[in-house]
Amino acid sequence: MELLMEKTEVQRRFTTTIPKSVREALGLKEGTGLFWEVEEGRMVVYPATYSSLNGVLKGKADYSRKAKEEAEEWFLRQAEG
Repeated sequence: MELLMEKTEVQRRFTTTIPKSVREALGLKEGTGLFWEVEEGRMVVYPATYSSLNGVLKGKADYSRKAKEEAEEWFLRQAEG
């Protein structure tokens, strides 16, 4: 994946705009959930998908088929709002 770096500013109410190049590179759509982390003094933001959840949990998850299906259903419900 190509390295992208864009600058935005934190607005009133602590909102910011995700640059178009980043939205397109990650396939973000309106309503996509985001995970936010603080790691070694930096902010890391990534789409809330089942595969990214696996990365967050780093082996602490139940990887059974039923658990995967339940997680996918949860993410779909979140995306629907």
